[in-house]
Amino acid sequence: MITAGRAPNDLGSDHEPVFDSGRVTPLASAIMLFVALYFVLPGSLLPSVGWQYFGGGPEFQKIHPATYMLVAVFSLSLVVDNVFRRRCLVQLTMDYAFVAFGIAALATSLFAIAARGASAANLIETFALALIVRVSIVALPRKPMVWFRVFIDVLFIIGVVTVLGEFALRRTLIFENVAFYDAATGQIVVTEFRAAGIFGHPLAAAGFFGLYAILNLVSTPMRLSIRCASRLMLSALAFLAILPTGGRSALLVGGLIIVAFVASSAIRSLARGYFSKAGLVWSVFFLTCLVLLLPILYELDVFDVMLARFARDDGSTLSREYAVQMLLNARLEDLWFGMSLPDVMDLQRQFGLVAIENAWINFALICGLVFTVPLMITYLLFMFRSNPLYCVSGIYYVALFQIILSNATNDLWAKNTGFATGLAVIFSFLRRDLVVQREAISSAGRSDVASYRDAPLRYATGMTGRHAGAQPCGER
Repeated sequence: MITAGRAPNDLGSDHEPVFDSGRVTPLASAIMLFVALYFVLPGSLLPSVGWQYFGGGPEFQKIHPATYMLVAVFSLSLVVDNVFRRRCLVQLTMDYAFVAFGIAALATSLFAIAARGASAANLIETFALALIVRVSIVALPRKPMVWFRVFIDVLFIIGVVTVLGEFALRRTLIFENVAFYDAATGQIVVTEFRAAGIFGHPLAAAGFFGLYAILNLVSTPMRLSIRCASRLMLSALAFLAILPTGGRSALLVGGLIIVAFVASSAIRSLARGYFSKAGLVWSVFFLTCLVLLLPILYELDVFDVMLARFARDDGSTLSREYAVQMLLNARLEDLWFGMSLPDVMDLQRQFGLVAIENAWINFALICGLVFTVPLMITYLLFMFRSNPLYCVSGIYYVALFQIILSNATNDLWAKNTGFATGLAVIFSFLRRDLVVQREAISSAGRSDVASYRDAPLRYATGMTGRHAGAQPCGER
Protein backbone atom coordinates (compact mmCIF):
# COMPACT_ATOMS: atom_id res chain seq x y z
CA MET A 1 0.00 0.00 0.00
CA ILE A 2 1.27 3.45 -0.90
CA THR A 3 0.85 5.87 1.94
CA ALA A 4 0.83 9.65 1.89
CA GLY A 5 4.29 11.08 2.32
CA ARG A 6 6.09 7.99 1.05
CA ALA A 7 6.97 6.96 -2.47
CA PRO A 8 6.67 3.30 -3.49
CA ASN A 9 9.71 1.31 -2.40
CA ASP A 10 10.45 0.08 -5.90
CA LEU A 11 10.45 3.54 -7.42
CA GLY A 12 12.94 5.37 -5.25
CA SER A 13 13.48 6.79 -1.80
CA ASP A 14 11.46 9.57 -0.25
CA HIS A 15 14.21 12.09 -0.90
CA GLU A 16 15.19 11.05 -4.41
CA PRO A 17 12.35 9.49 -6.41
CA VAL A 18 13.55 7.86 -9.58
CA PHE A 19 11.68 10.13 -12.00
CA ASP A 20 12.72 13.32 -10.20
CA SER A 21 16.40 12.43 -10.35
CA GLY A 22 16.97 13.70 -13.88
CA ARG A 23 16.82 10.19 -15.32
CA VAL A 24 15.85 10.62 -18.97
CA THR A 25 16.31 7.81 -21.49
CA PRO A 26 16.50 8.27 -25.27
CA LEU A 27 13.41 6.09 -25.58
CA ALA A 28 11.39 8.36 -23.28
CA SER A 29 12.37 11.38 -25.35
CA ALA A 30 11.60 9.49 -28.57
CA ILE A 31 8.03 8.78 -27.46
CA MET A 32 7.25 12.47 -27.06
CA LEU A 33 9.17 13.27 -30.25
CA PHE A 34 6.89 11.00 -32.25
CA VAL A 35 3.81 12.48 -30.56
CA ALA A 36 5.06 15.90 -31.65
CA LEU A 37 5.41 14.55 -35.19
CA TYR A 38 1.60 14.40 -35.49
CA PHE A 39 1.60 18.20 -35.21
CA VAL A 40 4.60 18.76 -37.46
CA LEU A 41 3.27 16.38 -40.14
CA PRO A 42 -0.55 16.43 -39.93
CA GLY A 43 -2.58 13.91 -41.92
CA SER A 44 -3.72 16.54 -44.40
CA LEU A 45 -0.08 17.11 -45.37
CA LEU A 46 0.86 13.44 -45.88
CA PRO A 47 -0.55 13.05 -49.44
CA SER A 48 1.70 15.89 -50.59
CA VAL A 49 4.76 13.86 -49.52
CA GLY A 50 3.54 10.69 -51.22
CA TRP A 51 1.89 8.98 -48.25
CA GLN A 52 -1.73 8.19 -49.22
CA TYR A 53 -3.17 8.63 -45.74
CA PHE A 54 -6.78 9.00 -46.90
CA GLY A 55 -6.76 6.05 -49.31
CA GLY A 56 -5.79 5.38 -52.89
CA GLY A 57 -2.48 3.76 -52.00
CA PRO A 58 -1.21 0.69 -50.14
CA GLU A 59 -3.21 -0.34 -47.09
CA PHE A 60 -0.35 0.34 -44.69
CA GLN A 61 -0.31 4.01 -45.74
CA LYS A 62 -3.71 4.55 -44.13
CA ILE A 63 -1.83 4.67 -40.80
CA HIS A 64 0.23 7.74 -39.95
CA PRO A 65 3.98 6.96 -40.11
CA ALA A 66 4.40 8.40 -36.60
CA THR A 67 2.05 5.68 -35.31
CA TYR A 68 4.38 2.93 -36.52
CA MET A 69 7.38 4.61 -34.91
CA LEU A 70 5.52 5.33 -31.67
CA VAL A 71 4.31 1.73 -31.31
CA ALA A 72 7.83 0.45 -31.97
CA VAL A 73 9.45 2.74 -29.39
CA PHE A 74 6.68 2.07 -26.86
CA SER A 75 7.15 -1.70 -27.26
CA LEU A 76 10.92 -1.40 -26.97
CA SER A 77 10.55 0.72 -23.83
CA LEU A 78 8.41 -1.96 -22.24
CA VAL A 79 11.12 -4.52 -22.90
CA VAL A 80 14.28 -2.64 -21.89
CA ASP A 81 13.07 -0.04 -19.36
CA ASN A 82 12.04 -1.72 -16.12
CA VAL A 83 10.75 1.46 -14.50
CA PHE A 84 8.65 2.41 -17.51
CA ARG A 85 7.23 -1.11 -17.70
CA ARG A 86 6.41 -1.15 -13.99
CA ARG A 87 4.59 2.17 -14.20
CA CYS A 88 2.57 1.00 -17.18
CA LEU A 89 1.59 -2.16 -15.33
CA VAL A 90 0.49 -0.14 -12.30
CA GLN A 91 -2.00 1.68 -14.49
CA LEU A 92 -3.36 -1.57 -15.88
CA THR A 93 -3.76 -3.12 -12.44
CA MET A 94 -5.00 -0.14 -10.42
CA ASP A 95 -6.70 2.30 -12.79
CA TYR A 96 -10.00 0.49 -13.33
CA ALA A 97 -11.68 3.32 -15.25
CA PHE A 98 -8.84 3.30 -17.79
CA VAL A 99 -8.98 -0.48 -18.16
CA ALA A 100 -12.76 -0.42 -18.58
CA PHE A 101 -12.51 2.20 -21.31
CA GLY A 102 -9.79 0.20 -23.04
CA ILE A 103 -11.91 -2.95 -23.02
CA ALA A 104 -15.02 -1.11 -24.27
CA ALA A 105 -13.02 0.62 -27.04
CA LEU A 106 -11.40 -2.66 -28.09
CA ALA A 107 -14.70 -4.57 -28.14
CA THR A 108 -16.49 -1.83 -30.10
CA SER A 109 -13.63 -1.50 -32.56
CA LEU A 110 -13.40 -5.25 -33.22
CA PHE A 111 -17.17 -5.46 -33.76
CA ALA A 112 -17.17 -2.46 -36.10
CA ILE A 113 -14.28 -3.90 -38.13
CA ALA A 114 -15.25 -7.58 -38.21
CA ALA A 115 -19.05 -7.37 -38.35
CA ARG A 116 -19.73 -3.99 -39.94
CA GLY A 117 -16.84 -3.51 -42.34
CA ALA A 118 -15.49 -0.35 -40.71
CA SER A 119 -11.93 0.71 -41.45
CA ALA A 120 -9.37 -0.70 -39.05
CA ALA A 121 -7.12 2.31 -39.68
CA ASN A 122 -9.75 4.71 -38.36
CA LEU A 123 -10.12 2.94 -35.03
CA ILE A 124 -6.40 2.25 -34.65
CA GLU A 125 -5.55 5.92 -35.14
CA THR A 126 -8.28 6.99 -32.71
CA PHE A 127 -8.58 4.55 -29.80
CA ALA A 128 -5.50 2.32 -29.92
CA LEU A 129 -3.19 5.29 -30.37
CA ALA A 130 -4.89 7.25 -27.58
CA LEU A 131 -4.56 4.35 -25.12
CA ILE A 132 -0.86 3.90 -25.91
CA VAL A 133 -0.19 7.62 -25.56
CA ARG A 134 -2.10 7.84 -22.27
CA VAL A 135 -0.18 4.94 -20.74
CA SER A 136 3.09 6.50 -21.89
CA ILE A 137 2.55 10.09 -20.74
CA VAL A 138 1.69 8.92 -17.23
CA ALA A 139 4.74 6.65 -17.02
CA LEU A 140 7.31 8.97 -18.59
CA PRO A 141 9.79 11.03 -16.55
CA ARG A 142 9.28 14.74 -16.21
CA LYS A 143 11.80 16.21 -18.63
CA PRO A 144 10.35 14.87 -21.91
CA MET A 145 6.95 16.19 -20.82
CA VAL A 146 8.43 19.59 -20.00
CA TRP A 147 10.14 19.68 -23.40
CA PHE A 148 6.87 18.74 -25.06
CA ARG A 149 5.11 21.62 -23.34
CA VAL A 150 7.75 24.02 -24.69
CA PHE A 151 7.10 22.54 -28.13
CA ILE A 152 3.35 23.17 -27.71
CA ASP A 153 4.03 26.79 -26.77
CA VAL A 154 6.15 27.25 -29.90
CA LEU A 155 3.52 25.47 -31.99
CA PHE A 156 0.87 27.81 -30.65
CA ILE A 157 2.88 30.92 -31.58
CA ILE A 158 3.47 29.58 -35.10
CA GLY A 159 -0.18 28.58 -35.35
CA VAL A 160 -1.42 32.03 -34.34
CA VAL A 161 0.94 33.74 -36.79
CA THR A 162 -0.19 31.54 -39.69
CA VAL A 163 -3.90 31.85 -38.85
CA LEU A 164 -3.72 35.63 -38.52
CA GLY A 165 -1.60 35.79 -41.66
CA GLU A 166 -4.21 33.86 -43.62
CA PHE A 167 -6.94 36.07 -42.21
CA ALA A 168 -5.09 39.25 -43.18
CA LEU A 169 -4.47 37.99 -46.73
CA ARG A 170 -7.91 36.35 -46.98
CA ARG A 171 -6.43 33.20 -48.45
CA THR A 172 -4.86 29.96 -47.28
CA LEU A 173 -1.07 29.84 -47.10
CA ILE A 174 -0.34 26.16 -46.51
CA PHE A 175 -3.42 24.03 -47.24
CA GLU A 176 -6.28 24.39 -49.69
CA ASN A 177 -9.74 25.41 -48.52
CA VAL A 178 -11.77 22.54 -47.09
CA ALA A 179 -13.65 20.71 -49.87
CA PHE A 180 -16.10 17.81 -49.96
CA TYR A 181 -17.99 15.72 -52.49
CA ASP A 182 -21.68 16.59 -52.76
CA ALA A 183 -23.53 13.39 -53.66
CA ALA A 184 -26.65 15.34 -54.66
CA THR A 185 -24.89 17.32 -57.40
CA GLY A 186 -21.96 15.02 -58.06
CA GLN A 187 -19.53 17.89 -57.68
CA ILE A 188 -16.66 18.85 -55.41
CA VAL A 189 -17.78 21.75 -53.24
CA VAL A 190 -15.17 24.14 -51.83
CA THR A 191 -16.28 25.78 -48.61
CA GLU A 192 -15.97 29.47 -47.84
CA PHE A 193 -12.61 30.76 -46.64
CA ARG A 194 -11.77 30.04 -43.00
CA ALA A 195 -8.23 30.35 -41.64
CA ALA A 196 -6.60 27.07 -40.62
CA GLY A 197 -2.89 27.91 -40.52
CA ILE A 198 -0.54 25.01 -39.88
CA PHE A 199 -3.37 22.84 -38.54
CA GLY A 200 -4.81 21.92 -41.93
CA HIS A 201 -8.48 22.35 -40.98
CA PRO A 202 -10.22 25.35 -39.36
CA LEU A 203 -11.98 23.15 -36.80
CA ALA A 204 -8.66 21.54 -35.82
CA ALA A 205 -7.19 25.01 -35.33
CA ALA A 206 -10.21 26.17 -33.31
CA GLY A 207 -10.11 23.08 -31.10
CA PHE A 208 -6.40 23.49 -30.42
CA PHE A 209 -6.75 27.19 -29.59
CA GLY A 210 -9.71 26.54 -27.28
CA LEU A 211 -7.85 23.76 -25.46
CA TYR A 212 -4.68 25.86 -25.17
CA ALA A 213 -6.63 28.83 -23.79
CA ILE A 214 -8.28 26.74 -21.07
CA LEU A 215 -5.07 24.90 -20.15
CA ASN A 216 -3.09 28.09 -19.66
CA LEU A 217 -5.82 29.49 -17.46
CA VAL A 218 -6.47 26.49 -15.21
CA SER A 219 -2.79 25.54 -14.82
CA THR A 220 -1.55 29.00 -13.81
CA PRO A 221 -1.61 30.01 -10.13
CA MET A 222 -2.91 33.55 -9.72
CA ARG A 223 0.15 35.63 -8.84
CA LEU A 224 1.26 39.20 -9.53
CA SER A 225 4.18 37.91 -11.55
CA ILE A 226 5.51 38.08 -15.10
CA ARG A 227 5.00 34.34 -15.58
CA CYS A 228 1.37 34.54 -14.56
CA ALA A 229 0.80 37.57 -16.79
CA SER A 230 2.44 35.80 -19.74
CA ARG A 231 0.32 32.70 -19.37
CA LEU A 232 -2.91 34.66 -19.03
CA MET A 233 -2.05 36.70 -22.12
CA LEU A 234 -1.38 33.50 -24.06
CA SER A 235 -4.76 32.23 -22.92
CA ALA A 236 -6.51 35.41 -24.08
CA LEU A 237 -4.65 35.39 -27.41
CA ALA A 238 -5.57 31.75 -28.00
CA PHE A 239 -9.24 32.47 -27.39
CA LEU A 240 -9.23 35.43 -29.79
CA ALA A 241 -7.44 33.30 -32.40
CA ILE A 242 -10.54 31.09 -32.62
CA LEU A 243 -12.46 33.90 -34.36
CA PRO A 244 -10.75 33.74 -37.81
CA THR A 245 -11.24 29.95 -37.90
CA GLY A 246 -15.03 30.18 -37.65
CA GLY A 247 -15.11 27.42 -35.03
CA ARG A 248 -18.43 28.18 -33.36
CA SER A 249 -18.46 25.25 -30.95
CA ALA A 250 -14.91 25.90 -29.74
CA LEU A 251 -15.71 29.60 -29.24
CA LEU A 252 -18.97 29.08 -27.35
CA VAL A 253 -17.94 26.08 -25.28
CA GLY A 254 -14.49 27.50 -24.54
CA GLY A 255 -15.96 30.85 -23.53
CA LEU A 256 -18.53 29.28 -21.22
CA ILE A 257 -15.93 27.07 -19.54
CA ILE A 258 -13.54 29.98 -19.02
CA VAL A 259 -16.35 32.03 -17.44
CA ALA A 260 -17.33 29.05 -15.28
CA PHE A 261 -13.75 28.58 -14.10
CA VAL A 262 -13.28 32.24 -13.19
CA ALA A 263 -16.65 32.39 -11.42
CA SER A 264 -16.13 29.16 -9.49
CA SER A 265 -12.62 30.24 -8.43
CA ALA A 266 -14.00 33.54 -7.11
CA ILE A 267 -16.84 31.80 -5.27
CA ARG A 268 -14.49 29.26 -3.68
CA SER A 269 -12.16 32.04 -2.55
CA LEU A 270 -15.00 33.96 -0.92
CA ALA A 271 -16.40 30.81 0.67
CA ARG A 272 -13.03 30.06 2.26
CA GLY A 273 -12.76 33.53 3.65
CA TYR A 274 -9.81 34.91 1.73
CA PHE A 275 -9.48 37.38 -1.09
CA SER A 276 -7.32 36.93 -4.18
CA LYS A 277 -5.74 40.29 -4.90
CA ALA A 278 -3.97 38.91 -7.97
CA GLY A 279 -7.21 37.47 -9.31
CA LEU A 280 -8.96 40.82 -8.99
CA VAL A 281 -6.08 42.74 -10.57
CA TRP A 282 -5.88 40.45 -13.59
CA SER A 283 -9.66 40.34 -14.01
CA VAL A 284 -9.90 44.13 -14.10
CA PHE A 285 -6.87 44.35 -16.40
CA PHE A 286 -8.19 41.90 -19.00
CA LEU A 287 -11.73 43.27 -18.89
CA THR A 288 -10.34 46.75 -19.53
CA CYS A 289 -8.22 45.45 -22.40
CA LEU A 290 -11.25 43.69 -23.86
CA VAL A 291 -13.35 46.86 -23.79
CA LEU A 292 -10.56 48.82 -25.48
CA LEU A 293 -9.84 46.13 -28.07
CA LEU A 294 -13.40 45.42 -29.19
CA PRO A 295 -13.74 48.52 -31.42
CA ILE A 296 -10.30 47.88 -32.92
CA LEU A 297 -11.07 44.24 -33.65
CA TYR A 298 -14.40 45.24 -35.18
CA GLU A 299 -12.72 47.75 -37.48
CA LEU A 300 -10.25 45.07 -38.55
CA ASP A 301 -13.19 42.76 -39.45
CA VAL A 302 -11.90 40.08 -37.07
CA PHE A 303 -15.47 39.06 -36.23
CA ASP A 304 -16.61 38.70 -39.85
CA VAL A 305 -15.78 35.01 -40.33
CA MET A 306 -17.43 33.98 -37.08
CA LEU A 307 -20.50 36.16 -37.63
CA ALA A 308 -20.88 34.68 -41.12
CA ARG A 309 -20.79 31.20 -39.62
CA PHE A 310 -23.62 32.08 -37.24
CA ALA A 311 -25.62 33.85 -39.95
CA ARG A 312 -25.12 31.14 -42.59
CA ASP A 313 -25.06 27.65 -41.15
CA ASP A 314 -24.08 25.84 -44.37
CA GLY A 315 -26.19 22.88 -43.29
CA SER A 316 -24.17 21.85 -40.22
CA THR A 317 -27.05 22.11 -37.76
CA LEU A 318 -29.51 20.61 -40.25
CA SER A 319 -27.20 17.65 -40.88
CA ARG A 320 -27.08 16.92 -37.14
CA GLU A 321 -30.87 17.10 -36.95
CA TYR A 322 -31.10 14.61 -39.83
CA ALA A 323 -28.60 12.33 -38.08
CA VAL A 324 -30.77 12.31 -34.94
CA GLN A 325 -33.82 11.52 -37.08
CA MET A 326 -31.95 8.59 -38.64
CA LEU A 327 -31.28 7.23 -35.17
CA LEU A 328 -34.83 7.76 -33.90
CA ASN A 329 -36.39 6.21 -37.01
CA ALA A 330 -34.20 3.11 -36.94
CA ARG A 331 -35.76 -0.29 -36.38
CA LEU A 332 -35.48 -1.65 -32.85
CA GLU A 333 -33.17 -4.44 -33.98
CA ASP A 334 -30.90 -1.99 -35.80
CA LEU A 335 -30.98 0.34 -32.81
CA TRP A 336 -29.69 -2.36 -30.50
CA PHE A 337 -27.19 -4.12 -32.77
CA GLY A 338 -26.48 -1.57 -35.50
CA MET A 339 -26.49 -1.70 -39.29
CA SER A 340 -23.89 -2.55 -41.88
CA LEU A 341 -21.73 0.29 -43.12
CA PRO A 342 -23.23 0.21 -46.67
CA ASP A 343 -26.74 0.47 -45.17
CA VAL A 344 -25.73 3.50 -43.12
CA MET A 345 -24.15 5.10 -46.19
CA ASP A 346 -27.37 4.52 -48.15
CA LEU A 347 -29.33 6.09 -45.32
CA GLN A 348 -27.01 9.11 -45.36
CA ARG A 349 -27.55 9.57 -49.08
CA GLN A 350 -31.32 9.44 -48.62
CA PHE A 351 -31.03 12.39 -46.26
CA GLY A 352 -28.50 14.12 -48.51
CA LEU A 353 -25.73 13.95 -45.91
CA VAL A 354 -22.03 13.94 -46.76
CA ALA A 355 -21.20 12.71 -43.26
CA ILE A 356 -22.80 12.31 -39.84
CA GLU A 357 -21.17 15.00 -37.72
CA ASN A 358 -21.59 13.25 -34.40
CA ALA A 359 -19.36 10.38 -33.35
CA TRP A 360 -21.85 8.83 -30.94
CA ILE A 361 -24.62 8.67 -33.54
CA ASN A 362 -22.15 6.96 -35.90
CA PHE A 363 -21.35 4.40 -33.23
CA ALA A 364 -25.04 3.86 -32.41
CA LEU A 365 -26.04 3.38 -36.05
CA ILE A 366 -23.18 1.01 -36.91
CA CYS A 367 -22.40 -0.76 -33.62
CA GLY A 368 -25.76 -0.43 -31.89
CA LEU A 369 -26.55 0.62 -28.36
CA VAL A 370 -25.16 -2.69 -27.07
CA PHE A 371 -21.66 -1.41 -27.73
CA THR A 372 -22.21 2.35 -27.82
CA VAL A 373 -23.67 2.76 -24.32
CA PRO A 374 -20.78 0.95 -22.54
CA LEU A 375 -18.29 2.87 -24.69
CA MET A 376 -19.89 6.19 -23.80
CA ILE A 377 -20.06 5.42 -20.08
CA THR A 378 -16.45 4.25 -19.89
CA TYR A 379 -15.36 7.25 -21.99
CA LEU A 380 -16.91 9.55 -19.39
CA LEU A 381 -15.20 7.58 -16.61
CA PHE A 382 -11.91 7.83 -18.49
CA MET A 383 -12.24 11.61 -18.76
CA PHE A 384 -13.65 12.36 -15.30
CA ARG A 385 -12.24 9.54 -13.18
CA SER A 386 -9.06 8.11 -14.74
CA ASN A 387 -7.29 11.23 -16.04
CA PRO A 388 -7.91 13.28 -12.85
CA LEU A 389 -5.96 10.66 -10.88
CA TYR A 390 -2.75 12.03 -12.38
CA CYS A 391 -3.65 15.69 -12.97
CA VAL A 392 -4.55 18.74 -10.91
CA SER A 393 -8.18 19.74 -10.51
CA GLY A 394 -8.27 21.90 -13.65
CA ILE A 395 -8.57 18.68 -15.64
CA TYR A 396 -12.33 18.66 -15.04
CA TYR A 397 -12.82 21.88 -17.01
CA VAL A 398 -10.69 20.51 -19.84
CA ALA A 399 -12.61 17.21 -19.83
CA LEU A 400 -15.89 19.08 -20.09
CA PHE A 401 -14.56 21.05 -23.05
CA GLN A 402 -13.45 17.89 -24.84
CA ILE A 403 -16.66 15.98 -24.23
CA ILE A 404 -18.94 18.77 -25.44
CA LEU A 405 -16.74 19.41 -28.46
CA SER A 406 -16.71 15.71 -29.35
CA ASN A 407 -20.49 15.85 -29.75
CA ALA A 408 -20.14 18.49 -32.47
CA THR A 409 -17.79 16.39 -34.64
CA ASN A 410 -17.29 12.78 -35.73
CA ASP A 411 -13.64 12.78 -34.63
CA LEU A 412 -13.96 9.77 -32.32
CA TRP A 413 -15.45 7.73 -35.16
CA ALA A 414 -13.37 8.99 -38.08
CA LYS A 415 -9.63 8.58 -38.44
CA ASN A 416 -8.26 11.21 -36.11
CA THR A 417 -5.06 11.42 -34.07
CA GLY A 418 -6.39 14.45 -32.19
CA PHE A 419 -7.71 12.36 -29.30
CA ALA A 420 -4.23 11.02 -28.55
CA THR A 421 -2.32 14.26 -29.13
CA GLY A 422 -4.89 16.16 -27.07
CA LEU A 423 -4.17 13.89 -24.10
CA ALA A 424 -0.45 14.56 -24.46
CA VAL A 425 -1.03 18.32 -24.51
CA ILE A 426 -3.31 18.16 -21.46
CA PHE A 427 -0.89 16.10 -19.39
CA SER A 428 2.05 18.33 -20.31
CA PHE A 429 0.18 21.16 -18.58
CA LEU A 430 -1.71 19.42 -15.80
CA ARG A 431 0.18 16.29 -14.71
CA ARG A 432 0.57 16.70 -10.96
CA ASP A 433 4.34 16.57 -10.74
CA LEU A 434 4.68 19.04 -13.62
CA VAL A 435 2.65 21.79 -12.00
CA VAL A 436 5.09 24.36 -10.67
CA GLN A 437 4.22 25.90 -7.32
CA ARG A 438 5.99 29.27 -7.07
CA GLU A 439 5.45 29.96 -3.40
CA ALA A 440 4.65 28.10 -0.21
CA ILE A 441 0.98 27.49 0.49
CA SER A 442 -0.41 28.14 3.93
CA SER A 443 -2.68 25.47 5.28
CA ALA A 444 -5.39 27.95 6.29
CA GLY A 445 -8.32 27.86 3.91
CA ARG A 446 -6.60 25.42 1.54
CA SER A 447 -8.78 22.37 1.98
CA ASP A 448 -8.13 21.34 -1.62
CA VAL A 449 -4.54 20.49 -0.64
CA ALA A 450 -5.82 17.84 1.71
CA SER A 451 -7.97 16.40 -1.04
CA TYR A 452 -4.81 15.51 -2.97
CA ARG A 453 -3.78 13.21 -0.15
CA ASP A 454 -6.73 10.88 -0.47
CA ALA A 455 -6.99 7.52 -2.21
CA PRO A 456 -6.61 8.77 -5.80
CA LEU A 457 -3.19 10.16 -4.93
CA ARG A 458 -1.94 6.60 -4.58
CA TYR A 459 -2.28 6.30 -8.34
CA ALA A 460 -0.62 9.66 -9.01
CA THR A 461 2.24 8.85 -6.62
CA GLY A 462 2.72 5.47 -8.26
CA MET A 463 2.92 7.05 -11.69
CA THR A 464 5.06 10.10 -11.00
CA GLY A 465 7.32 8.72 -8.30
CA ARG A 466 6.86 11.78 -6.10
CA HIS A 467 5.87 11.59 -2.47
CA ALA A 468 2.40 12.87 -1.68
CA GLY A 469 3.30 16.00 0.21
CA ALA A 470 6.16 17.14 -1.98
CA GLN A 471 4.30 19.49 -4.28
CA PRO A 472 0.80 20.37 -3.08
CA CYS A 473 -1.35 22.52 -5.30
CA GLY A 474 -3.29 25.43 -3.96
CA GLU A 475 -6.14 27.51 -5.28
CA ARG A 476 -5.77 28.36 -8.96
